[in-house]
Amino acid sequence: MALSMTAWGFYKTNLYTVNIRSLNSKYKEINLHLPQEFFKYEPFIYSLVNEKIMRGKIDVFINLENKIKQNIKINEKLFKNLYCEFKDLFKKTGIKQEVPPEILINNNIEGLMINAFLDNKLLSWTNIKASVLKAINNLYGMKIKEGEKLTEDILQNINKIEKKTKNIKIYYNFFRKKFIEQTREKIKEILSKNEINGLNVDIIQILNKFDINEEIKRIFSHIIQIRNFLLKNEKIPCAKKIDFLAQEIMREANTISSKVQDIEITKNVIEIKELTDKIREQVQNLE
Repeated sequence: MALSMTAWGFYKTNLYTVNIRSLNSKYKEINLHLPQEFFKYEPFIYSLVNEKIMRGKIDVFINLENKIKQNIKINEKLFKNLYCEFKDLFKKTGIKQEVPPEILINNNIEGLMINAFLDNKLLSWTNIKASVLKAINNLYGMKIKEGEKLTEDILQNINKIEKKTKNIKIYYNFFRKKFIEQTREKIKEILSKNEINGLNVDIIQILNKFDINEEIKRIFSHIIQIRNFLLKNEKIPCAKKIDFLAQEIMREANTISSKVQDIEITKNVIEIKELTDKIREQVQNLE
């Protein structure tokens, strides 16, 4: 089963949303975009995403609901203690004015301002992990759907390559027969007065230089392997393997065109190369 590298996963709770975006990339790259309240879970989220997603540029966005972000409480006990200490400090330093409350609030004293969200049990790692996994599952649902479309397109091009390769095989048989006849005729003209029975060996040696049966067999073999990778019922990365096989088809096609100078064979080779280029472009979107 081929999976698309481009996909989007989403999961929402009452307190926060998890969005995961996967884009094309030669290597795996994971970027986390987390609110401050989630910083302590960053290594765990990274490890989880790294384990579940094989390839691509992956961005994970976790956003708090606005009403939750504004749900702030004051640590009253700490506020009173700090206020008394500032009051004593003012008295000792001869400052006669009252201690302004903002002197405590505006200085972001640790522990004074408490986000009520932090006390919510839904912020436990167990619940966050479950939410991220659901977003990843949603992402894979889209990967599968997009992968099916890409698989269909690639298979269509593979079928066309197979047809063109069969054409080459047919035209090569015509070419071979025609070449033998033409070669014999030319040799007869040159050696019309001599014995030519021994020329069959020379013709065979010449034909061996133009033999493309091995290249045709290898193209058919690569086609079978690509189909197997695309249709396997497993969530495994196959893009690099298919890209390699497509390169091999291109190499065999180039060898055929260099060995045999025939118009019909050349036409089919050009079409195979064009289709192979399309496959290599489509494979870039696969995981």
